[in-house]
Amino acid sequence: MSHIEYEVVNRTGWLRINRPEARNAMTVDMLMETQDRLYEAELDPAVACILISGVGGNLTAGFDMKEVPSNGDKIAVQRHFRRASLYWHSIMHTIVRMKKPLIVGAQGTNVGGGLGLIAACDLAVIGEDTRVIPSWVSIGLGPDASSTYHLPRMVGLRRAIDWIMTNHAATAQEMLEWGYVTRVVPTEDVMDECWALAESLNRVPTEILGEVKFLMHHGTISPIENQTEWEREAVLVGARTDFFHDRLVDFLGGKTPATSDVTAGPASEHSAP
Repeated sequence: MSHIEYEVVNRTGWLRINRPEARNAMTVDMLMETQDRLYEAELDPAVACILISGVGGNLTAGFDMKEVPSNGDKIAVQRHFRRASLYWHSIMHTIVRMKKPLIVGAQGTNVGGGLGLIAACDLAVIGEDTRVIPSWVSIGLGPDASSTYHLPRMVGLRRAIDWIMTNHAATAQEMLEWGYVTRVVPTEDVMDECWALAESLNRVPTEILGEVKFLMHHGTISPIENQTEWEREAVLVGARTDFFHDRLVDFLGGKTPATSDVTAGPASEHSAP
């Protein structure tokens, strides 16, 4: 039985972590399958956005501690974490680089890799009962799962350091105020809110949302000259779509817009009456 469920519903690739008996802790095999499913969703033209959620009372408790070798062989432990972190980080890379929006819905208590997974997704809807605990330092590990990439950008350097070092169990309201999540709703409404969000995103061409995502991530590290060139390219991506053309016609009151190059002369000379 697979603990990673995946299906396409109304142009949304829905990935569910289904191992509630272990608080959805992720084994290496589950991480590998999650990566495969994300690749599948990325390449599928029928998928406009991706929704990630957990079955049961939470999203995920991070990596499965029961898989870590406990016979005192430190080399085996390091080998395990080298492999597990490889897949965790590959998932984070795919989520961030994929030019499709990802929504995550979470509730309950989530630790370690769950913190990174929520942070990596583009939009995060959580229930009022949600708690997120870093957990790494409390068991003697350094933070991973892209937490040190995302948290300083989202919540600020000092708060990120405080959260990780003190192992603070952040509440839903705190995470909303910090900018770590998109919205907080009653726990029983999390999935309804996620699906409403997916429906709204699916009304816009995926390539436009992909450009927004690319620009936002690069905007924190790029000089303005590079960033504005990428912005120009994103405008041109949108200008090629029927979606933009239809809205331009609506804006002009049903008139056909000019279609010639802007260098050819005044727009009024090329517009239909």
